[in-house]
Amino acid sequence: LNFDQYSLGGELGYMVNPNIWLFGRLGTQMLATSDDVGIFGPTFGVGVNYNTAALDLAVDFAYRTVDFFDGNTVVAVRLGF
Repeated sequence: LNFDQYSLGGELGYMVNPNIWLFGRLGTQMLATSDDVGIFGPTFGVGVNYNTAALDLAVDFAYRTVDFFDGNTVVAVRLGF
């Protein structure tokens, strides 16, 4: 079954210096009607971007709560040349 859902999220970035950025993220999902049962709850994440003339490096961590199981954790590493 597919239910209509609404997602809301936000991100806040902070420039430590011109080469380093820190990020914080929050989010949630809501189903269209109260009769629908969703298993996912709030999400949050953090990230850091390091940029130089030769290399761009980003590391992100995200976590999503789940009602019936352990939460989902995602770690991503991105390299740019």
